[in-house]
Amino acid sequence: MTQPAVSNLISALEKNLGFSLIDRTLAKFALTPEGQIFQKRAGEIYTQFLRTKSELQNAKNVVAGTLKIAAVYSVGVNVLPRVMRKFMAENPKVSLSVCYDTASGVVEKVAGGSVELGIISGDRHSRSEEMFPLYEEPLVAICAPANTISRQRDTSLAELATFPFFSYSESVFLRRQIEQIFKAGNIDCTPAKFFDNVEILKCAVEINAGVAIVPAYSVGREISAGTLVALPLRDQKISRTVSAIVRKGYPVTPAIRRFMDLATK
Repeated sequence: MTQPAVSNLISALEKNLGFSLIDRTLAKFALTPEGQIFQKRAGEIYTQFLRTKSELQNAKNVVAGTLKIAAVYSVGVNVLPRVMRKFMAENPKVSLSVCYDTASGVVEKVAGGSVELGIISGDRHSRSEEMFPLYEEPLVAICAPANTISRQRDTSLAELATFPFFSYSESVFLRRQIEQIFKAGNIDCTPAKFFDNVEILKCAVEINAGVAIVPAYSVGREISAGTLVALPLRDQKISRTVSAIVRKGYPVTPAIRRFMDLATK
């Protein structure tokens, strides 16, 4: 909608209610106290409408409508394309859209209602989101083919710590998990660099600038192409949990359920 059309609708709504919803005395957009009440109640009404619609669809087992998804990069780029192709082929009546973000960005989009389904890694407990574990993904060490450890069958945490080690920024849950792994093994490992997502981190490892620990499914293309070597850790088997999140109170529609079912396989 154009800005004038939105302004006309809001003005008509304010006239009908008998209250100003927007404080027009301020330079920046702000709601009046009455506008804040209306926004909260309107959100509750809209959520109830979606829940009713979902119940009707469930009664008829109708998979239709729209489905907006946000996923962390390592899942969105490397795992979701397969799921999306199958979902779209089986459910042509659903309009599907997917965006990629950091874990905190995905959670923010779900909480704000801009997407219906989020996919993240890690065990997150929140009052505002419901979590549905999808699958366990092994974590592996990666290095460039020119690295001295590339011809080994496996490696260890202590061996990885002797090379420049790449980790993740604070917004990535995997960073905390990896830090805990080294701490549990009493191994001092200060990362040489931090990256916002696994795709950029892989590029740094490909040029033999260092080593890293990554989700196994995120390096399938590079392993096949011969640009990276993946090594299991001999001292312990480690994995991450990939989960779907939905805002609490938001209806889990048949489309959401079907997508989660496909993502678990």
